[in-house]
Amino acid sequence: MIQIPFLHDVVVLFSAALLVIAFSSRFKIPPIVGFLITGTAVGPHGFALIDDIHLVEVFAELGVVFLLFIVGLELSPNRLKRLARIILAGGSIQAGTTVIVIALAAYAIGYAANVAVYFSFLVCLSSTAIVLKLYSDRRELETPQGEVSMGILLFQDFLIVPLLLVVPVLAGVRSASAADFALHFGGGMLIVGAVFACGRFVLPHILRVIVHTRIRELIVIFSLFACLAAAVLTESFGFSLALGAFVAGILIAETDYRYQVLAETAPFRDVFNSMFFISVGMLIQLDFALQNAGMILIVVMAVLIIKALLVVAAVTALSYPWRTRLLVALSLAQIGEFSFVLIHVGESNGLLDPWHYQMAIAVVVLTMLATPGLIALGPALIKRRREAAHASSPEPAAEAPATTHSGHVVIVGFGLNGRYVAQALKENERDYVIIELNGRTVRQSKRDGEPILFGDATRHEILEHAGIHNARVAVFAITDPNALRDSIKRARAMAPELYIIA
Repeated sequence: MIQIPFLHDVVVLFSAALLVIAFSSRFKIPPIVGFLITGTAVGPHGFALIDDIHLVEVFAELGVVFLLFIVGLELSPNRLKRLARIILAGGSIQAGTTVIVIALAAYAIGYAANVAVYFSFLVCLSSTAIVLKLYSDRRELETPQGEVSMGILLFQDFLIVPLLLVVPVLAGVRSASAADFALHFGGGMLIVGAVFACGRFVLPHILRVIVHTRIRELIVIFSLFACLAAAVLTESFGFSLALGAFVAGILIAETDYRYQVLAETAPFRDVFNSMFFISVGMLIQLDFALQNAGMILIVVMAVLIIKALLVVAAVTALSYPWRTRLLVALSLAQIGEFSFVLIHVGESNGLLDPWHYQMAIAVVVLTMLATPGLIALGPALIKRRREAAHASSPEPAAEAPATTHSGHVVIVGFGLNGRYVAQALKENERDYVIIELNGRTVRQSKRDGEPILFGDATRHEILEHAGIHNARVAVFAITDPNALRDSIKRARAMAPELYIIA
């Protein structure tokens, strides 16, 4: 009889996953929170139902790989090109300011300079797995907050290589010159770029041949091969496994077969994702957390507040409106899963003693636990602010609109869809007014001669200024679902006979 040593652990993991999903659904608890709590309970520091943590870590790594592969499938090279400014400018501002502020704060309270800088590395990273999973579940990956969060997270993923190179230097274990740094990081980036360029021409042809065989199993096997092969390739050059899977997903997203691949690989993502979150929960030592609960909570609150404020500054520099700043700040306030790698490297190089090691683990996990609640809190805070603003400036019931337009079209949102609508109206010599909340877009569009005004379409005054009372049609071309609902509701209340397209 062949013995499978880890079969018991696998059975426990899947049993726990089943119970957690059922329990979370019944009591409206985000499954991610349930998985983290379950990991704490069944792990070696809880009821010790699972002995082999390494096995769970393998499942967890696969979970992150498949998650990023699926996210890549939902992107495309053209969309990624649109995110370039967010990745380079927003990511560098967020990471740079976080490293500076956290390092100075840690140094000010008595830590050595090298340890303070190391702490700042841990804090500057956010959780790609949790944030993108939650946005995907909420169908908000294509909203402004989804795209900004994704861009900043991608920049952080590219930071893993240089941060891992610098940690031993901070510990004094080895030295590294600027040339070494440039060789490892720049060379790795070139290799990833070469893989991307080659895959863009090779993958579509291979997929076309496989699809024409009409053998479903071949599509599944090739999808898994592309995902895991790209992950192994990028890891061999010092980057994360997840980055390679993400690149593979983007390459397949450009083909005609992306949706079939997405459907075939989604079950693998769901299985391994649950393992990832359970494994993170297993890292907490309950006795340590209870003995140091006060200190842990203070550090967690400080991290969440400082990171949120610095993310607000980064998104403000990108000229996004306050709604997007708030939502992105709440989304990226936690510390990410790749910080666990830095924690292990820091401990092995002597930067963390056992007490600080457990403190770091507890803080990272608790900030992750807070993320679903913070993301869900964002729309509620926005709604409360709008209600307060409306209450402080009562809305006149029957004032004349502020614009002289009549029988025109009001376009809310001037992204891709809004531009298409405006172009069609312009070609047919129809009058229109645009409402847009992105200051950069408004400035550029005004220079192009567009009849555009800056403002929030959920506000009575903005819709009134656009002449909603006398408009013939309103087209809502915005991707934020909460803003979409609120602005349509307000437009309908102000103009009951208005023809609305959303």
